[in-house]
Amino acid sequence: MLKECKWLLIFAFALILLIPLTNAGIWDWITGKATSATHTVSISLGNTAPNITRVSFETTTLTPVQGTYTTINFSFLVTDPDGAGNVDTTYAVANASIFGANYDIRENTSCSYVGVAGSDVNFTCQIKMWYWDNATGWNITVQARDLSNVYTSNRSNYFTYSTLTSYDFGPSSMSFSGVTPGSSNKTATREYLVNNSGNDASKFLSINASNLYNSTVLATPSSYFLAAENFTVDIETGGYAECDISGGAFRLINLNYKNITGSYVFKGNFTLNNGTGQRRLYYCLNNVSSSLPSGTYDTTKLGPWYVKVVS
Repeated sequence: MLKECKWLLIFAFALILLIPLTNAGIWDWITGKATSATHTVSISLGNTAPNITRVSFETTTLTPVQGTYTTINFSFLVTDPDGAGNVDTTYAVANASIFGANYDIRENTSCSYVGVAGSDVNFTCQIKMWYWDNATGWNITVQARDLSNVYTSNRSNYFTYSTLTSYDFGPSSMSFSGVTPGSSNKTATREYLVNNSGNDASKFLSINASNLYNSTVLATPSSYFLAAENFTVDIETGGYAECDISGGAFRLINLNYKNITGSYVFKGNFTLNNGTGQRRLYYCLNNVSSSLPSGTYDTTKLGPWYVKVVS
């Protein structure tokens, strides 16, 4: 028994001595002296942003429409390296603006998804342009996104908005009340209103007046009339400002145009009816000769008064 244990001990010792000779790697692992190792590698590629590759316009020159809006129509393509299915088809927006200018921005926050063409996703869009918007070059910026809310924009396209010279005048008839022979400083029953229904802000007003003859009694001598020079006009009212020549009112001239200084009709949304895009004129009958017979004095004989815009 003692002899068997002796041989077993010798065998075990020999085995331990042989291990470094036959398998150095295992021995290094046991002793912590390894000189090489292996490991796995894993990389997750993140989402790639989409691109807006093309913006196409129906026209690059747009003309305003009098007193309302028109639309600039265009389409654009969105390409996503992760596939067309990664484009968010519920989101596409666009705006029109003027670089470096503090003007209104026109926009559409719900451009329409059309469909997929190959690897491209197609959207169409239209932006309302109002009649008072500036006549100049406008930039179009479009934006889209993918399903991971990664956004892309394209602002490299422009269109030209043309000039529209257009005005609305009224009323078609002006009158004065409470006028008797010998009256003075009688103001018209209402103002004369000019609305700028375009986007030309460079014009002011000029008036061609005419003498008013008595049309009630046809036999009235031709010397009986209210001279055009008896009328004044101004862009201000209150305190008989329209009657006060020394204060800036303008005396009219028979059958000749009189420019009304300062009467520019600036562009803007005249439907607000607060003076934006509007010019009001206020008439005054300065004096009436006490020798004139009663009756209606009007423009029947010499024709109507004319109001026009001039540069």
